Amino acid sequence: MSHRLKMSALIARLAGLGLLAAFPTRAQTEAPSPRAPMTIWGCEAPARHACAFVVLSAVSPPQRFILPGGQKGQAQGIRAGADIYFVTVDVQAPSDVAGCLDIQRQGHFCKVAVVNEKYNN
Repeated sequence: MSHRLKMSALIARLAGLGLLAAFPTRAQTEAPSPRAPMTIWGCEAPARHACAFVVLSAVSPPQRFILPGGQKGQAQGIRAGADIYFVTVDVQAPSDVAGCLDIQRQGHFCKVAVVNEKYNN
């Protein structure tokens, strides 16, 4: 199967899981504060894979987005040092630690971390 077909199949699978969203999500629907810092996001997975992210905040609804392997992007409105995120490769990202542990037990990558101001992956 060609790289293009594999990526199309992966995108279709992620869309079926409700993960396919333009990056960044909230920046397209809200006018960000002119002083709001950008957060930088990246997917360290190889090019034929995709990273699924869930960002949890105490002040806004969860944000879900994906990045293709090897890609980077920026988002405004996510609070470094306060919000947390989950990231997985090729599977739907959970929104709690128990879900992340389940994904790891199934042999997949899952990480939870506090959003930082430099680079999040």
